[in-house]
Amino acid sequence: MPINIYRYQKLPVKNKRRLFQRSSANYEKVKQEIFPLIQQIREQSDKPILTKYKKRLIPIKKLQVSKKEFKQAYQEIDSSFLEAFKLARSNLEKVCKAQKKSLADNALVNENGIKVWREWRAISSVGIYAPGGRANYPSSLLMCSVPAIIAGCEKIIACAPPNELGELPAELLVTAKELGIGKVFKVGGPQAIAAMAYGTKSIPKVLKIVGPGNQYVTAAKLAVYPQTAIDLPAGPSENLIIVDQTANPAFAAADLITDTEHDPDSTAILLTDSKKIARAVKQEITRLLKQLSTKKTIEDSLQKYGGIILVDSMQQAIDISNEYAPEHMQIMTKNPGKLAKKVLNAGSVFIGSWSAKAGGDYTVGANHVLPTGQAAKAFGGLSVDSFGKWVEFQQVSKRGFLKMSQAIETYAQVENLPAHKLSSSIRNNYENQ
Repeated sequence: MPINIYRYQKLPVKNKRRLFQRSSANYEKVKQEIFPLIQQIREQSDKPILTKYKKRLIPIKKLQVSKKEFKQAYQEIDSSFLEAFKLARSNLEKVCKAQKKSLADNALVNENGIKVWREWRAISSVGIYAPGGRANYPSSLLMCSVPAIIAGCEKIIACAPPNELGELPAELLVTAKELGIGKVFKVGGPQAIAAMAYGTKSIPKVLKIVGPGNQYVTAAKLAVYPQTAIDLPAGPSENLIIVDQTANPAFAAADLITDTEHDPDSTAILLTDSKKIARAVKQEITRLLKQLSTKKTIEDSLQKYGGIILVDSMQQAIDISNEYAPEHMQIMTKNPGKLAKKVLNAGSVFIGSWSAKAGGDYTVGANHVLPTGQAAKAFGGLSVDSFGKWVEFQQVSKRGFLKMSQAIETYAQVENLPAHKLSSSIRNNYENQ
């Protein structure tokens, strides 16, 4: 069978560890594996990338996408894609513009001659990783680009893995062109991350790298940090769904397998207090798989990191979910809003049966670049504020300084830092002359 049903209280420790740690447990091992490759690119620029393409007989001599390739892409796409792109872009821009408004400069303190405040500044250069290989993901380029554009990033480049003919998908190139991203490079995997982190002859160095990828891409991002900033650990996709007896098993089954078709390392967990629903969802998955071309990938993923888990109550389901900290979390219960208030750790929460996982991936306006591997316990998803930083400012009047000078000198003396004390006392002495 494609997916197993477990009772949480009887779940063996080995299985529990496998389901909860998922592929993120491999990051340290993968980092060691890819480190020599990252060093090669850092030292030899484009050469290791081009050599790899040559060995694989992929006809790429220049890494940057040409004007001719961009033009050709428009001739290859269907008009329906442009319409879908415009809808997705419009909704995402609305959300991002609302986020930008919340980043207005603000005064934290302005009293007694002391003023401390923050001003938001966009990061000047950003590199976007658009995953590929197994599939075509223009949506990921969209999700990463629009917040960066709204934030005000001056330089945005993108990298994506080419196919065996040395080409990138037409939809990806059209997305880049429509968004005004002129520099797109045909390189994927850890090589792309290293190239954007350190710069090569063809690919400029950027200050921050964003975008999802497999465990090798995620490990590479972790390896180049902190020399180059990264968005968050966004590795293989994850989905956790909580359902009760009121849920539609077909909806739950269809959404549960959406992420698993991305990659064999993706995860899918369903928590329920209903044996009847558990069996029904399992049957629906078996039925639905027969009509999907991605059946093999889904089955591999479900066997590795998937499971339907029977719990004693909805509270236990929430407790398990908060510990699991999924990238995507769906709630299909009688009162999903009430349960959602108890969510502490999740990348993005989908409330109700009609909040389909696929909608969040494409057109709702929420961002689908989200933390994975339990990183949702400390990270949020990609947004406008991912593309900037707060700069702190402070301004003190003479009156304000003199009122706190004694405290400054006390701290400096306790910490045995005489120059710090002098910085205060020299001003005091000047005032008393």
